[in-house]
Amino acid sequence: MIGLESSLLFAQEGASVLLVDINIEVAQRATEIVKRKHPDSKVLAIKADVGQEADVKAAVDTAAKEFGRLDIMVLSILS
Repeated sequence: MIGLESSLLFAQEGASVLLVDINIEVAQRATEIVKRKHPDSKVLAIKADVGQEADVKAAVDTAAKEFGRLDIMVLSILS
């Protein structure tokens, strides 16, 4: 739950949030929670295995493409 709680705090402060999980349904549920609590926030869910370098690179690339940049990355388990 550290990842979800961190996402909520970052969204509260106005950050764009990319939620990443190997289980896309988990990431999507977390996205819904963040959007419900912070409706004006920019939140996106993607599927990736953070244990795989290529998936982490793809997540960073997605954040840069969707949000313009990446300021901070927190790797933790949402499920």
